[in-house]
Amino acid sequence: MTKVRILEKDGWQTIGEVSSGVAEKLKSMEAEVVSPGVCMSELGGIPVSGDERDWMRGMLGKTIMVGKTIVHIGVYIVRLLVRTLKMFPTVGLVVAAGLVIGMLLHSIPFVGWLLSAIWGPVMLVLAGAALCVDVLQLFKDNRTSAS
Repeated sequence: MTKVRILEKDGWQTIGEVSSGVAEKLKSMEAEVVSPGVCMSELGGIPVSGDERDWMRGMLGKTIMVGKTIVHIGVYIVRLLVRTLKMFPTVGLVVAAGLVIGMLLHSIPFVGWLLSAIWGPVMLVLAGAALCVDVLQLFKDNRTSAS
């Protein structure tokens, strides 16, 4: 078992232990990390709000220590998110809209908790449909570029 710690404002805090296989996977993530500036520039033409950019900038600073190896896990997560949004743009829009609608529904007095509980499964169906649309578009683009 390998200790995993996270860098907080007041120093390193232990968050748990992982098996050696998981520890090696976490350590290998560091090889894919680029500088935070490069990571933010990869956003390019992806339409994200200022709040989302602020969240991403905050996430870029997240660092964990696996054993004695420091891993910039925040940069890895943001790059994965950016790659996913570039590959499947419709899913990103549906999930963002679903989160906003879910928060609005939850804020309705007395029945908001019920409405937001119903909205969750509906949102999963919509996100699945958006993923299908993106995948079909990807296949169509690949087929037309191959011929």
